[in-house]
Amino acid sequence: MNIILKKATNKDVERIYNIQVKSFRPFLEKYQDYSTNLSNENVYFA
Repeated sequence: MNIILKKATNKDVERIYNIQVKSFRPFLEKYQDYSTNLSNENVYFA
């Protein structure tokens, strides 16, 4: 398996943000750490 890393562009922001939210949402729900959890970030901040 080959893995290729490419620099993200502005087109990729929404997709990356959705991946981030989906990944960290279970931790947000479990620990309710609204001030530090990455799924609670604003897309414009991330």
